[in-house]
Amino acid sequence: MAMQELIWQIKPDLIIETGVAHGGSLISYASMLELLGGNGAVVGIDIDYTRA
Repeated sequence: MAMQELIWQIKPDLIIETGVAHGGSLISYASMLELLGGNGAVVGIDIDYTRA
């Protein structure tokens, strides 16, 4: 809920999320940015430790 409020108030052009588990929040952030006009981007960064 807090992230929704922040995104709505700030209207960022870019959201970067680190530590992506399954990507659910990325979809949520992208949907919110789309509702704000579709000009934003969402980037998820995660490290696969099983391949290290």
